[in-house]
Amino acid sequence: MLKLSSQATILPLRLHVDQDTLDFLTRFFEFKDDTVVAATPPQDEPFIQRIEVNAVRVKLDYKPKRVDYVGLRSGHTTEFMNFVILEEADMVLKHVILHGISGMARLNKALNDTWMPDIQQTQLGDVLSGVAPVRSLVNLGSGVKDLVVVPMREYQKDGRIIRSVSKGMVSFASKTTKELVRLGAKVAVGTQTMLENTEEFLGGKGSASRAGEGYYHGSRSDSGDDYDGDEDEDRVKVISLYADQPRNVTQGLRNAGTSFRRNLQSAREAIRAVPGEVAERGSAQGMVQAVARAAPIAVLRPMIGASEAVSRALLGATNSMDKEMVKRVDDVSCPTLTPLVYWFKCSDVCL
Repeated sequence: MLKLSSQATILPLRLHVDQDTLDFLTRFFEFKDDTVVAATPPQDEPFIQRIEVNAVRVKLDYKPKRVDYVGLRSGHTTEFMNFVILEEADMVLKHVILHGISGMARLNKALNDTWMPDIQQTQLGDVLSGVAPVRSLVNLGSGVKDLVVVPMREYQKDGRIIRSVSKGMVSFASKTTKELVRLGAKVAVGTQTMLENTEEFLGGKGSASRAGEGYYHGSRSDSGDDYDGDEDEDRVKVISLYADQPRNVTQGLRNAGTSFRRNLQSAREAIRAVPGEVAERGSAQGMVQAVARAAPIAVLRPMIGASEAVSRALLGATNSMDKEMVKRVDDVSCPTLTPLVYWFKCSDVCL
């Protein structure tokens, strides 16, 4: 039996994870092919005499996409996390020393049993501050705090009151403006999602209209969406509303105009198709059905286009004001990747 004793130090982790990625990773590591017979007998698992893991700081973004209500009713309380979006949720995996662990599976369980209760009992406030609406309030509060903190810090440096107060005002205005613009973009995206769900419920395409290549400027054509898995053959690949973000105000306004014209065109085509369907059916009942099918698209598509135009313009303004946001988008962008790496790398910013 292989006996080990080690110490591990891990750099701070910045994770961008969406629900599809998490589900894929879970299935990937739990997969076992019962049809394959092992060529050699399994080796003895390593016995870890002592392992020490130093504290690890983690900052997490998590984007849920759906809730398994059946699993929730069955007692799977982890489904509650799929009700909220996490943004920059801060947590620290505390320093751990373990003795006498047999096998990596037991090591993973021991670490999980140590870290999770500590996070729930001592760091819940930091995690909850990452919930999307709360995060906006926290960021706005940080801007208000600068009205006091920045002038005091600058005054201690050089003793110039007017200069110190002006720096505090500039910092406050900068942070507050960025956060209000970012919050406006989130509200516009949420409005579009709600309208698309309503259209889909009434018989329209809904979010499926965002499937396909070149939705904004063609940067998705080689992103890995052509991957065909056994479970995903019939699944529509829908582009996230946060994908391919405009990098500045000019690109944002250009994307806004494109999206608004595209949705207006969809509404116009739906209205133009009504007379043909009525003539084809040749009955009053057929006319009612044709009008009922076209009405949701004709009414909701301009509204969807307007909300999407606002979100694209505000995303462009946000990225223009906040270069750190652009860096974050680059960190989770989806270039040409193999299917497996695509699933590992891409977060909801791209999916």
